[in-house]
Amino acid sequence: MMHKMYSIAVVTLVLAVLLATLPHTPEQMAYDMESMKKTLIAGGLYKCCLTDPCSYCLVKDGKCDCLDEVMNGETPCGECVGEILEGEGNRLIAPYFAQALSDKLGEKDAMKRIISEKYGISEEEQL
Repeated sequence: MMHKMYSIAVVTLVLAVLLATLPHTPEQMAYDMESMKKTLIAGGLYKCCLTDPCSYCLVKDGKCDCLDEVMNGETPCGECVGEILEGEGNRLIAPYFAQALSDKLGEKDAMKRIISEKYGISEEEQL
């Protein structure tokens, strides 16, 4: 009986500590994620292809290599794909987007048209 009460007390204490350390509002959670991204960017561990770096890679891997992936013609994470197609990618690397997205999605000509429309660069300027 004493062992069971001790176990319950330990579990209760662990839960209390966990709950106390969790962000209590969506705003606090967003602030914490942005802080973590900034720290990782400064350390060279968060290299995103978006103007506003993705959150998917932070949650999934704790780092981001989407910029390297795009520059090497590979498809970045799903969040980056969606944001690039919405025109939120880093405009300096826009010529690489169609090739990178078509790596897994195919339809390179269609990708070039979308990138041309969203980023104001001709299809000829793209890889």
